[in-house]
Amino acid sequence: ATTNAIESTLSSVRRVSRNVKRWKGGGMVRRWGAIGVITAQKRFRRPLFIAFVEAALAHQATVRTAPAQQQESA
Repeated sequence: ATTNAIESTLSSVRRVSRNVKRWKGGGMVRRWGAIGVITAQKRFRRPLFIAFVEAALAHQATVRTAPAQQQESA
């Protein structure tokens, strides 16, 4: 396993498609490539800062909607 996301994705595509014996056209190549990318995507780790940004955006949304809700109830 490698830490490089591109190399990891290519490795997954190779591993998934290694048992294909006869390639029949570009559509088949694209389908197997997509399956390999989806397989690789399942193994990717989510960076911590994305969770931090999502939490900050959610907090900002609640702060902005709170004054509007107070004015409606008055």
